[in-house]
Amino acid sequence: MAPLSGYFFGAFLSAPVVTLGILAATDSLSRGFSPPGSGLDPRTFYATPFWQIVVLAVLIIAAFRARLSPSAHKRLMLIATIVLLGPAINRRPLALTQKVPLLTSALLFVLVLMLGAYDFWSLGKVHRATLWAGLTVVISQLLLFPIGRTALWHSFADRAIKVWTAHTL
Repeated sequence: MAPLSGYFFGAFLSAPVVTLGILAATDSLSRGFSPPGSGLDPRTFYATPFWQIVVLAVLIIAAFRARLSPSAHKRLMLIATIVLLGPAINRRPLALTQKVPLLTSALLFVLVLMLGAYDFWSLGKVHRATLWAGLTVVISQLLLFPIGRTALWHSFADRAIKVWTAHTL
């Protein structure tokens, strides 16, 4: 197998991950799911998994484009993996992360900061990929709930439910 073919195989595998992530989030929305004790209505909560998958897709595309720069590619893929950790952290039986939704975001920020600290220790500066991908994650995490509470987002969620129910019946 040629070295670059692994990148194409990884990109090929990421498409179903992103597609199934959006489908799973929409299915949860159609069933009226929101985390117990969060106080969020399902349409507001839908912004969280939806945008996390969108950010994941953006980071995977950026990593694919940076495949010829191993240092950038590795950092982008690591930060994409960090984005996926949010649901895993929330499913742990720690009552604090379930009652304080921003705590999960804070834990993700710590992981991104640890990568930045590693960059600074090893390179003497923060790698450009770490900086931009890290900022993307931080900004997206901070905007999840404000976006989810808007009327525009609720309208989008309602349309997603209509499309989902029309295709699943």
